[in-house]
Amino acid sequence: MGKLCVKLPPFSPDYSGVCSAIFDLNCVAVIHDASGCTGNYTGYDEPRWYGSKTAIFCSGLREIDAILGDDEKMIQKVLDAAESLHPELIVLIGSPVPMVIGTDMKGIAADIEARTGIPCLGFDTTGTRYYSDGIAQACLALMERFTQTPERKIPNGVNLLGLTPLDFGSGAASDLKAALAQNSLELVSSFCDGLTMEAVQKAAQASLNLVVSQSGLRPARYLEKRFGIPFLVQIPIGKSAQENWLEAVHSCLNGQKSLVPHTTGKDAEILVLGDEILCRSLQLGLKADFGLAADCGCLFGTEPELPGANILNLEDEQKIEEAVNCGKYRQIIGDPMLRMLIHPETEVDFFDLPSYCISSKMSGTPPVSFIGERFNALLAKTR
Repeated sequence: MGKLCVKLPPFSPDYSGVCSAIFDLNCVAVIHDASGCTGNYTGYDEPRWYGSKTAIFCSGLREIDAILGDDEKMIQKVLDAAESLHPELIVLIGSPVPMVIGTDMKGIAADIEARTGIPCLGFDTTGTRYYSDGIAQACLALMERFTQTPERKIPNGVNLLGLTPLDFGSGAASDLKAALAQNSLELVSSFCDGLTMEAVQKAAQASLNLVVSQSGLRPARYLEKRFGIPFLVQIPIGKSAQENWLEAVHSCLNGQKSLVPHTTGKDAEILVLGDEILCRSLQLGLKADFGLAADCGCLFGTEPELPGANILNLEDEQKIEEAVNCGKYRQIIGDPMLRMLIHPETEVDFFDLPSYCISSKMSGTPPVSFIGERFNALLAKTR
């Protein structure tokens, strides 16, 4: 019962993560389900969906198809869509029912690729893991298949890994890219905000990977192992923290070594809730700009290989509720939906930092940019 949600909506799942990662590509994406998962993604997990022309389809899985294992029915639908739309890529995405009946998504993808001559990727997503896992799977598959060994490196070239609207509003994504341009850093590829197939192919030309969410860690480790590209794990949140981040960027570029800046939350009175990389970066920003210590409450699991202290694994509703009501913290930073876990007798200030992967459209609070000095301005309004 640990994963039971009584008060909170379920967080974005892995199949939504795959769809988010490939959203900007010229591809046909098919979620193999009976339409519930597709509706969940398009209605609640994708802020870019309405008004877009992205080709994301539902296979229309029915009980008889599941019983008989009739994969050919879905294959024919995909072939028809590919013939009509002429995509560069076809992507098949699993859901809970294909998981239960053991559908071989990768095998079906290989069959479709053989028939069409169009690259086809299959993902055995289940809906039981979080969106960050799906994004990481999609980015890894794209890199393994399409990223080319570079003839040269771009000296100040960087990739952004883990930049998706599930974690970053459009303002934060734009401010992050602007911070690169203002400091003479060339953006080579952005996974996955504004991603193109050309960007995937040339990703190894970068001299540094900037990991800005948990979904970017596995791709960063892959690019380091295969192409020798170091990575930096931090979002520049706070004025002084952004200056420290720029120093770390140049240190990584010059020394060609990976770096995970970290601090401790000793005697912390602030709890930050969300993606681990976001929490760690907020921890660094609060320390550098305000001299405040914070604990990281990671809602989507933790990365045990990363250094640092005061990292709490709060991957289910009960653990989150216990943490926010433990009496240790005087302030909590997180998505507005998490307010409903605070008991009436708990005295704590709550700072809203909306996250689409948690509350979607239901928070009632528009997304904010927390990059650089903007975080200082946001926090000043509550002090």
